[in-house]
Amino acid sequence: MYKTRDWAAFLLEQPLAYEVGKHFSYCTGGVVLLGRVIKKLSGRTVPDFANERLFAPLGIEGAKWESTPQGYTDTGGHLRLRLSDLHRIGLLVANNGALPDGTNTAQTLHGNGQIIAQKWLKNVAKLHTNVNGRREQYSYLWWLDSGEVKGKPVSLMYAHGNGGTFIFIVPELKLVAAFTGKNYGEPAQFIPLQILSREIIPALID
Repeated sequence: MYKTRDWAAFLLEQPLAYEVGKHFSYCTGGVVLLGRVIKKLSGRTVPDFANERLFAPLGIEGAKWESTPQGYTDTGGHLRLRLSDLHRIGLLVANNGALPDGTNTAQTLHGNGQIIAQKWLKNVAKLHTNVNGRREQYSYLWWLDSGEVKGKPVSLMYAHGNGGTFIFIVPELKLVAAFTGKNYGEPAQFIPLQILSREIIPALID
């Protein structure tokens, strides 16, 4: 896809390898196409839309986006945010889409601090896709996992970017944790997930 000029067209031209709903394979092209949909429906560029509806209310400044060869926003990756910005996004999701205390409430969808619909986030927290060969499951751009740690049920919802960038949410522990990394395409990018599951969560349960 990256070697072509029109990434969305490349994705849409690919033949289906499996019957729809029968097989999962993560596809960056799908998220690239999602960016085009946002632009068309909102009538705004993705950076402008994201800043108005998400970043500005959270006090996030200086987000840096890359562009596709055609000049569209690269929504499939390469967005640069600070570690504290990732943490704020995690706090927002953990707070059911309402602005956490201490954030700017001047710009919200309904003027009451709610910038993501609770109904939508409840849908995000539900399983939508089983992943062959992995214990994790997939929802709307978020990964889901659950199990027991030291006899206590624990659920995990997280966003993962190549290299080791993560936003982790553990509702039972009221935990939000963010990581960044540069281990692109390497198994070492999952070190934050290992640290969370093997050290942080057990320590908090204790």
